[in-house]
Amino acid sequence: MPLIPGGKHPISVIRDGLYTLFVENRELVLLVEDSDDDALMLRRAFKKAGIATPLAHVKTGSDAIRYLQGDGDYGNRTVHPLPKFVLLDLGLPEMDGFEVLTWIREQPGLRPLPVIVLTGLATGDGIVRAYQLGANSFLMKSADFEELVTLSKALAENWLETGRVDPFKTPYPPDQRRVA
Repeated sequence: MPLIPGGKHPISVIRDGLYTLFVENRELVLLVEDSDDDALMLRRAFKKAGIATPLAHVKTGSDAIRYLQGDGDYGNRTVHPLPKFVLLDLGLPEMDGFEVLTWIREQPGLRPLPVIVLTGLATGDGIVRAYQLGANSFLMKSADFEELVTLSKALAENWLETGRVDPFKTPYPPDQRRVA
């Protein structure tokens, strides 16, 4: 297996027919996006931008909540760790992004988790509502790949490389970190 920068060995997990790469430090971004095409384009933009942090992708709001709670398939925190931040689309099936954001901010253990809205649905009211519900940032999706690469670099610079304290660091082993 090839080495990740820093000499870490990757672990590959097949989910939904795609390989998801998890690195030894288990840092990742949770992408909540119903469009496979948009998710693939963002993965490619992260790769072109040189961002080694993998994206864990879920397609629905209810799957995002299950992931963050560590329920069912997501119960193994070694394979499905809490993310460094969440990229959240608003137009989701089952539960929309506003409902997911509301749920996240109601969970005491998840309140510090940065949530960046990345959507094609931008109205003045929607932007205000997202911030009122606790979004840390609101960004528009772009169909232009190079703009998405630039956006990915900005996300990495602002949310991955800033030396922010990990709000989920605890003395407990990773497989025991669950959100109630």
